Amino acid sequence: MDDLPGCPSCGQRSNRVIYTDGAIKLRRCSACDLVFTDPMAAVEPSYYQEHVVYAHKKMSDAQEERVHLDSRRIAWMEALTRRGSKTLDIGCGSGAFVACSRDAGRDAYGIDFNDQEISLGKAAFNLNGFLMTSDVPSMPDEWSGFDLITMFEVIEHLSNPKQVIQEVHRRLKDGEYLVLSCPNERRWQPAGRIFVDYPPHHLTRWTPKCLQRFLESNSFEYVETEIDGSLRDILWTAYVNRRARSKSVASAPSQIAEHSSNWKWVLDRALRIVCLPFDALLKILHIGTLGMRVVVRKPFYRS
Repeated sequence: MDDLPGCPSCGQRSNRVIYTDGAIKLRRCSACDLVFTDPMAAVEPSYYQEHVVYAHKKMSDAQEERVHLDSRRIAWMEALTRRGSKTLDIGCGSGAFVACSRDAGRDAYGIDFNDQEISLGKAAFNLNGFLMTSDVPSMPDEWSGFDLITMFEVIEHLSNPKQVIQEVHRRLKDGEYLVLSCPNERRWQPAGRIFVDYPPHHLTRWTPKCLQRFLESNSFEYVETEIDGSLRDILWTAYVNRRARSKSVASAPSQIAEHSSNWKWVLDRALRIVCLPFDALLKILHIGTLGMRVVVRKPFYRS
């Protein structure tokens, strides 16, 4: 057992292989239930710059993301901060949420290790000085003292989640908040697992309880977990998985991005209305369908 890799969440070396693809394995920790990649090796930024999900974005795509920004992100920002609050969005992409936060009077910043996204965001939203190409451990010391840090769909990409979360804790003010989202490993998956939920894209898979315990073990106070329950998630998973299996994804990613951007927002709004009864039932039955958001707080420390 000593030869087994340690769990990135709890450090225990009790785990079993649940999936193998060549030299890469996925292991499930027997102690905390985290699924993690063996070896835990993150890819270079160029992987994301060339990936169909991120590549070939234009300024119009970034601006459209700003218009259709997830309302839950805005709600957390408004609930947990005031005008003038200093915020940081880790994995900010092209900075749509940073732009939204600054428009709402927050002193907002963002980092991402994809330089193409950062350059696009600076041009699209005039965010020079507020976006930085960096990872969390490499941020300059002056990027500290934040009232809110957000990590939307980031932790599952990290090869060093414990190091990053500890650094996030250090850079938050006492009594302030971290909001973190990622896929929910306990979700209902009738359409299968979304095609990006494998290494090297996603290195870890978290259950709500595992993520809560991980954050608490790294000195955060747990506040709440919000579980997605939406039929749209299942339909969207089925759609993107089918597209991923087609030749067009590999041969023409720019056409996929353009095709999606032209109508996906209109379709999403229509599906919200159609799926309301189903979503209500999922909520009553406590059935998750894709993601989750966890809110934690850095405690006050007495000197």
